[in-house]
Amino acid sequence: MLEGMRGIEAEHMIDEYAIRGALLDVTSGELPLQEFRTWLAQETWGVPVQELRKVPLVGQVELVLAEYDRGHVDDDELKDRLERLAGRVWSTDPEPFVTGSSNSSATSSPLIISASA
Repeated sequence: MLEGMRGIEAEHMIDEYAIRGALLDVTSGELPLQEFRTWLAQETWGVPVQELRKVPLVGQVELVLAEYDRGHVDDDELKDRLERLAGRVWSTDPEPFVTGSSNSSATSSPLIISASA
């Protein structure tokens, strides 16, 4: 189901879109949470901190999972928060932009969050 994204040329790249897809698979029940955790750990193992900071989604997912492990988040809240994270588009640009028509609905447009915010 999940395949490794790493190759020799992309040793430290993290595919944010693959993470989002996996999050949606978890929330739909297609992917067991433990399998996702194992996959995410493999994908981020050994990645330098400065590279991980370029993908804030990883830290946000890890935070939600830690809150779940500690009992601060129940199953329904976990699903809701992972679904919301899957729909966010992170930007390291201090002035992010969104493309699309001005009449597009809010539910179909991704949320852009600047890492500097």
